[in-house]
Amino acid sequence: MTQFSKYTKESYFLLIALFLFVGACDNPKESRTSSPEAPNEDIRFEYSMTKISERANDCSSQSCSEVIINLPTFTKGISLHETLNKRVTQNVKKNLSDLVMQDTEPDLSLTELARRFIQSHEEFKANFPESTSPWYVHIDVLVGYSTDAFVSLSVATSSYTGGAHPNSMVEYINISKKGEVIEEPDFFVSSENELKNLAEQKFRQTFDIPDSLTYADKGYLFENNEFQLTSNFGFTKAGMVFYYNSYEIAPYAMGPSVLIIPFHELNDLISQ
Repeated sequence: MTQFSKYTKESYFLLIALFLFVGACDNPKESRTSSPEAPNEDIRFEYSMTKISERANDCSSQSCSEVIINLPTFTKGISLHETLNKRVTQNVKKNLSDLVMQDTEPDLSLTELARRFIQSHEEFKANFPESTSPWYVHIDVLVGYSTDAFVSLSVATSSYTGGAHPNSMVEYINISKKGEVIEEPDFFVSSENELKNLAEQKFRQTFDIPDSLTYADKGYLFENNEFQLTSNFGFTKAGMVFYYNSYEIAPYAMGPSVLIIPFHELNDLISQ
């Protein structure tokens, strides 16, 4: 098994965290403005950050597993905030449960799931004592953008459970003021076809793909060599984000492909 350098791990995750923090525009205990163009009645999304951290008992040794979770806890006592807290917790639980090498009960807390992950590594080391690489899970949930109509969250998960390299992904969750998950771009724009055309132009510009070249020529793996919007989208202060995780449209070595369309380029399409 390949030894995964502590410094490589931290540097890799730092890059993801840096991108998300630069894009995030919300601060704890701060209310946000409404839509990019015409502010209406403001919906307050107040929250504080919660940290969950679990580490193995042998952290003085080389093989020390850990789980670190940072997530917003929205102010209790407000129906919408309770819904947001539930959805955030459910998403983080799913991501963490997928990495626990044990059967887990659905009602386990995040702290207990973190401990189960640590236990999984302890059991793995007992069965494979030659393994010296530490396991870890880092999950950061950020409030990227909010208006009077919705809030957009990003969930960055980085993990290592053996193998040649760590795994990482970023998911966006958009939730309406009614507490419903928004899965389609047509909630935000008047024409999804026009959005796709704009996004394709922006994609070619961002990743330096002239019209004379196909996506395959530059290493991208779109089906039938035709541009497609990813369903993984959200918002930051910079604009509308389409986040293609590693392996989604390109080999792992190319990393994730992040497409950002500034709000001023969406002016004619914004429906909120």
